[in-house]
Formats: sequence, structure tokens, C-alpha cells
Amino acid sequence: MAGNKSRATLTTVAEVIDALGKRSEAARFFCVTEAQVCNMLKAEKVSGGHQLPLLIYLHHKGYDVDIEKVFGVEVNSILDRIQGDQVSR
Repeated sequence: MAGNKSRATLTTVAEVIDALGKRSEAARFFCVTEAQVCNMLKAEKVSGGHQLPLLIYLHHKGYDVDIEKVFGVEVNSILDRIQGDQVSR
């Protein structure tokens, strides 16, 4: 298809940090210190308060994010909870 470009999928926190422009730029984006960015790298997880803004920003920049790997959440368990809430209403 014309105009259909492939989007890179980021699967690790290190790839996310690189996409943001290395540690100093990531620290600026997250409004944290570089040490806190290093902690995210060590934990291999982006903490909760940063997830939605990061996802929106990277999507805008042309990236997809494997949220299970990068955010450490299980999508199916979240969907199951949402569906369970809808059934109980």
C-alpha cells in the first residue's frame, strides 16, 4: 500500500530510552534524574505515572510499544478485569 510505513516496535526499556534520545533526554522527558532513568533500566520497567504520556509521545513519533514488556503489565489480565466489571454492572 502506498503511504503505509512500517512502525518500529520497542520491546525493552533500553530501546525506549534510545528512542527518547539517551538517558539525559529521557530524564528530561520524565522530569526525573538520570539516576532514576538508570533505575528504570535496571528494573526493566517504566513506572506507572510515565506510561501514558510515554505511549502517546512515542506513538506520535512513529513507534509502537510492547506494553507488556516495557511497562510490566499483563494486558489480558487488565482486559479480563474490565470485562468482569462490565458484566457486574
